[in-house]
Amino acid sequence: MVRAGDTALREDVPCPFCGLACDDLEIEVGADGLAVRRGGCPISRAAFERALPADSRARLAGEPCARKAAIERAAQILGASRLPLFGGLAADVAGIRGALALADRVGGVVDHGGSAGLFADLTALRDIGMITTTFSEVRNRCDLLLIVGPDPLPLMPRLFERCLPAGPTLFAADGIERRLVRLGPDAAAAPAPSPVQRCSAIPCGADELLPKLAALRATLKGRAPPGATDPALTELAGALRTARYPVIAWAAGMLPPPEADLIGLCLAELVRDLNRAGRAACLPLGGGANVAGAHQACLWQTGQPLRTSFGAGAPRHDPHLFAARRLIEHGEADAVVWTAALDGGPLPPLSPDLPLILLAPPGTERSPEPAVFLPVGRPGIESDGQIFRGDRVVALPLAALRPSDLPSVAATLAEIAEALEGSA
Repeated sequence: MVRAGDTALREDVPCPFCGLACDDLEIEVGADGLAVRRGGCPISRAAFERALPADSRARLAGEPCARKAAIERAAQILGASRLPLFGGLAADVAGIRGALALADRVGGVVDHGGSAGLFADLTALRDIGMITTTFSEVRNRCDLLLIVGPDPLPLMPRLFERCLPAGPTLFAADGIERRLVRLGPDAAAAPAPSPVQRCSAIPCGADELLPKLAALRATLKGRAPPGATDPALTELAGALRTARYPVIAWAAGMLPPPEADLIGLCLAELVRDLNRAGRAACLPLGGGANVAGAHQACLWQTGQPLRTSFGAGAPRHDPHLFAARRLIEHGEADAVVWTAALDGGPLPPLSPDLPLILLAPPGTERSPEPAVFLPVGRPGIESDGQIFRGDRVVALPLAALRPSDLPSVAATLAEIAEALEGSA
């Protein structure tokens, strides 16, 4: 217990609030709250230093109530529902497993709030395959990083610091001479990271990305039409050919939805072309709110990805039919359980007659008020847990930084399941 006036410094703390999952933070734990002393970014500081209100009571339609009453009301809503949606899923792995178990119990559908970008990447993986890399490989080998599309730093503020550092690497005692190329909207206006020796930009609008990438691929293969070559693309194609380990990165969730799938496919093909004579890799960026963990947990629990329904008695996956936003917009879901312990972005607009059960930290505002609000602890702050990094290869343990009476997402969903059993 940290007493008034006392502080404790926790080192090597993982941050679960973006896909990088940086695990080098130093957090000062005091009686009045938390402070990020090292390794922070705007996202981590806002999350760790957010002060939760003292009132952590559950609410029914905006009115404070006993937690047991809120649990029982949630069980009533789910017991009467014919197609409940378990969305958001911004939680640790145990919380996601709890959502999967409860969805199986009531015949619900599961989808993560950030799955649009995930499924754009999965399209290329499913259709043609994708040669991918990890953050560690980029850090230790990459000498040319091509970023396609909007600047990903709002999603991952420490991307360059973590993946393109100056100084020695595992395979280069004198460090790597790095080059960064941006291809996309506002590419020229994006800040240049200090560890990178050479930066360049090829600005183009979002609607020009696919033609530019097609032209780059044609130039790389020596098939560009005579007289139609772009000097910037010609230089980039040469740089990609001569680089020892070029990596192409993009954030599918930031791309125009109708074209995100095609851009991912084009980039996967481009990397495959480069690997015919050298070595190159894709680096899909994303993974915020533990979407990678939700995807992995759903795979190993059901054999199916996210956007899976349990309504037919066995898991059934359909990336279009069981998308959370579509189910809500078309009025097919008749109840929503939305988990936002790690934020996870805004809810899709809900009709007033669609009952919402919201699991989120105290102080989370939602208008109109949800039918049931159940306060939960944040993994890595008020509760233990585990998350997956955005490159989908590393799971990091989270330890509670301070004592708390707030229950975890997993415990809360287990209480709802128990109330359902009691009412059966």
